[in-house]
Order: sequence, then C-alpha cells, then structure tokens
Amino acid sequence: MESLTELHLDNCGLHTIPDSLSQLTHLHTLYVSFNKLGTLPEVIPKMESLTELHLLGCDLHTLPDSLSQLTHLHTLIVSFNKLGTLPKVIPKMESLTKLHLLSCDLHTLPDSVGQLKNLQHLNLAWLSSLLSSYSLGSPPFYLRIALALP
Repeated sequence: MESLTELHLDNCGLHTIPDSLSQLTHLHTLYVSFNKLGTLPEVIPKMESLTELHLLGCDLHTLPDSLSQLTHLHTLIVSFNKLGTLPKVIPKMESLTKLHLLSCDLHTLPDSVGQLKNLQHLNLAWLSSLLSSYSLGSPPFYLRIALALP
C-alpha cells in the first residue's frame, strides 16, 4: 500500500485516524468525510504529500495551525462542520486553489482570505449571516454563494 495515492474513508464511523496513515508517503488525496472526528487527528498535518483533503461533516469546531504544514495542499473541503469562525490557519495556506466552507456556521470571514493568491474556487453557500457583513472584493475565478431561504 506504500504507492497508494488516493484513500476514501468516508462514513466509516471513525473517531480518529490511525497514525500509520502517515507512512503512506505517496498519498495525495484523502477523503474522511462524514466521520465523527470532532478534532483534526494529529496524523493529518504529518501527511506532507497531501494535495486534497476532504473533511465534510466531521463535527470539527476548529482546524489546528499545524495544518499549514501541508504546503502542497491545493484543495480543502471543510463544509458542514461547526467552525463558527474561519480558522486562522487558512490564510497561511498559500497553495490553496479550492476552499469549500458551505454551511460551517461562519459569522466572520477575515480579509486575509482575499490574500490567498492562488485561490480560484471559493464556495460559501448557505452562509447568509456572513455574507451580509462581508465585502468579497475581487472575487476568485469561481465563487458560489447561495443564501439560505427562510
């Protein structure tokens, strides 16, 4: 399994991710969506070859600063989590080209998101409370905004 490049562990009832995954040095894409992680397992920032990370619906309340160690990460999907505020680490992730924050209970979005030079896809669907108070400035190449209907 050392040559594995993509791994899907979606909806497996996981509460954590085994440290042994850090041995998958060629792993580029990791899907762990719809597991009850609660916090980001410490092994993920050690997976330096990751370019895509999918963490939809994992009951995450924050993302650790150590996530910035993933210098090759270009896709981060953290939709349907309970973030509340944008984790401080995201503006530090300069190689991001795609960021999905659908329905994350965000109330603010720091201006520093606009400094992500490589960002091309930003999905903020179902964040009406956020969008009423935020100016997006120059939009990325692809911007999807859908406001929740009452």
